[in-house]
Amino acid sequence: IHIKNANNIKICSIREINKTLSLNYDEITYRGIIIIDAHKMSIEAQNAFLKNLEEPPNGVIFILISNQPDQLLTTIKSRCWTINFSPLNENEIKQILITKFDYSEEVIDYVLPFTNGSVTNAVFLLENDFEKYIQKSITILRYSLAGKYFTASKEFSSLIENNSGTDFSTIIDLIITWFNDTLRSKFEINNIKFNNYKDTLEKFNSRFLKTDTNEIIAKLVSYREAAERNVNLNLIMMNVIFEIASIGMKAK
Repeated sequence: IHIKNANNIKICSIREINKTLSLNYDEITYRGIIIIDAHKMSIEAQNAFLKNLEEPPNGVIFILISNQPDQLLTTIKSRCWTINFSPLNENEIKQILITKFDYSEEVIDYVLPFTNGSVTNAVFLLENDFEKYIQKSITILRYSLAGKYFTASKEFSSLIENNSGTDFSTIIDLIITWFNDTLRSKFEINNIKFNNYKDTLEKFNSRFLKTDTNEIIAKLVSYREAAERNVNLNLIMMNVIFEIASIGMKAK
């Protein structure tokens, strides 16, 4: 089960699993049911799914993929075997994208620094005009730092209007990455992600020398997690804008 751009997986999707399991597959020894972003199951969906885990049909293996397992019910986690996967390195991701998805090396190299070790992230960025996300995140940063709240919120609002929590979270991820890059630039650490914006990073550090960037990043991460928990996106949006704007206000 993978519902693109969905904020949650509803009980109707779990009922579809039950229909599939009710079919006769005597000639097949094993069947696999994979739920991507399993933490997006609503409470009702999780409770319905729990019945399958309590009395699993013979030969059926359930695989729940999640980067936020804490949002799954304890009763579900207690019936699962947890397997943690480390992020892939960039070379591994690149080879998978070339051999399995047939993307060109030039396009892959552009998104690789922003994949966070995930092929899923890489494919999403490649399929959804990555340059658009870069430009929008930079625009939001500039307007927020300048205290232009209305313009910054207007840029953000287009994502909310499209009801795309994935787009919204991607922009916050890029803004977090940008602030991490300011630290890399400040301490002359290699591996800057926003490589095309080195001058902008240096200007930020020279202008906001005393900014506690680590604190800003920590708050942005908390807002990113709130978006995953389906907290109102408009509320998160304004918190992100005000948090970034506070940097400019403190520097005056």
